[in-house]
Amino acid sequence: MAHAIGKAEAVHDPGPLVNGIMADLGWKHMFLNLDKPKDIEQPKPIKFKVSIESDYKLETDSLYVIYSIDKFENHIDSLQLLQTDSANLFSAELIPEFETGEIQYYICF
Repeated sequence: MAHAIGKAEAVHDPGPLVNGIMADLGWKHMFLNLDKPKDIEQPKPIKFKVSIESDYKLETDSLYVIYSIDKFENHIDSLQLLQTDSANLFSAELIPEFETGEIQYYICF
């Protein structure tokens, strides 16, 4: 670790030694890596793929993509993320029911 940090500088991974010390102190981590869905021009299924690295035991039946087509004002729905062949990879597929618009989403567990 450095003795000082520059203006607007951030350290998001302090390295294996500091992570080990933090784990010994009881700090745990969970890292979600989402393959962001691409913008589409023609209606077709939207695929969500998330890999999860975690020190916590995951309840794989409680992982969801929560989404809305009206910025979470009135319409909120969910898709369950299902585990794939890989132990840490989960996926879901949304079939849009409209021609144009925007979908907002977040991952929930």
